[in-house]
Amino acid sequence: MIASTYPGFDESLASIKKFKSSGDLFSIMLTDGRIIHHTAKDVVSFKKWLLDNGIEDIGKTVV
Repeated sequence: MIASTYPGFDESLASIKKFKSSGDLFSIMLTDGRIIHHTAKDVVSFKKWLLDNGIEDIGKTVV
């Protein structure tokens, strides 16, 4: 089972709408419209947690 929270990140999955990443910096849009930034210690793990839970990655290239 995937956790609804991620260690070291204050927001829950329910409050996340979409994200974009650059290196270890994640820009995250919350459901209330705010944009927050998070520096991930483990980029691969944090991004996997977001994607595995259906959070849209708006930074990926569409070809």
